[in-house]
Amino acid sequence: AKYKEDLALLSKYVNNDTIYDFIRNWGVTLNGRRFTLGSNINVHEGVFVTLLLKNSIKPSTKVFNVVEVGFAFGTSSMYINNALNVLEDRANVKHTIIDPNQDKQWGFVGLYNVYRMKKPFIETEWIKDFSDKAFNIIKKYRKTKYDIAFVDGGHSYDIVMQDCKDVDVILKKGGLVIHDDVLHSDITKVIKEYYVGNKSYEKVKIEIKINKDGKETSKIVVDKEGCFPANIDKTKSFTNSKTMYAFRKLS
Repeated sequence: AKYKEDLALLSKYVNNDTIYDFIRNWGVTLNGRRFTLGSNINVHEGVFVTLLLKNSIKPSTKVFNVVEVGFAFGTSSMYINNALNVLEDRANVKHTIIDPNQDKQWGFVGLYNVYRMKKPFIETEWIKDFSDKAFNIIKKYRKTKYDIAFVDGGHSYDIVMQDCKDVDVILKKGGLVIHDDVLHSDITKVIKEYYVGNKSYEKVKIEIKINKDGKETSKIVVDKEGCFPANIDKTKSFTNSKTMYAFRKLS
């Protein structure tokens, strides 16, 4: 029943056959080798990422940049590219992916999944390095400012804290930083120390409304519940994820 519910969510909110088949088949075969899905964001998180991007893209958008830390089999990248594809013929789009192990650990499946998802107008860049070194390159040699940062790389306290500080430098005002696995002990600690009480950021979530005609709409709103509320449960929901947080940069 849960599996059918997930596939129904994909059909309704993501609407992409490649992603649907990848999740339904729980992996992919590449060069005669079967790769079983693992180290991936779940469907609820994928819908959350999809709606965050869709609501960040405006009719006036001419430039849109996404940086992603951690790649694995490219599940999050597939959702990201599916949302970015709507910008074809009207925007310059760059997707920067940081991962030192795509070739040896993941068999290039992540890159394969990206290139069968994305449209040619998206400039895809893979930086084969750890995030601290990759961010140093971006900060030192480039003027790129990012609209979205998706952080799902190393999970140790020091790595995640440094990722937060580096993302802050390259993220646009009004941009979003998305953190996965926030219930991981070290990531929980970083979230509490870096974002709670930080006036430069506000936690946001997706709100779904149904109008009088029965049409469903979504938007990004401030999450007044905040981080790790006392009544927290681990129920997965794309409208107020317990396992993935998004923060909007205010200044």
